[in-house]
Amino acid sequence: MLLGLTALVAWLIIAHDLWEKPDPHTPPELARMFNWGTTLTLTLATAVAYVALFVGTALAAALLIDTSVLEQTLQRPAHATDYLTLAWIISSLATVGGAIGSGLEDEETVRAAAYGYHPEHDGWQDQTDR
Repeated sequence: MLLGLTALVAWLIIAHDLWEKPDPHTPPELARMFNWGTTLTLTLATAVAYVALFVGTALAAALLIDTSVLEQTLQRPAHATDYLTLAWIISSLATVGGAIGSGLEDEETVRAAAYGYHPEHDGWQDQTDR
């Protein structure tokens, strides 16, 4: 799970070019601060989304999958850990699917979602001022 979330964050940063590189208009300290902010924001958002997805999937599995059907499929008595394992597998696959799907999203849309403000050559500018 941790490896998957790390890969997802890396994929989002790389696929949508969210990593800031120092240049004449962006000093190294500012680029480093942007990169830390981007990484921490995406990590926190991804972790919270994964936990919410896991909880929702576990609840849906408990409500929709009849215990007798699960026991028949497993050929042994079903336990709560079986539902949690199922929720974990489904949540992990859905997270990978979401990462792949995010690659289809427009880069400007992703940047608008990731940042409220962007460094501009003429100073800070709100996203709505463009």
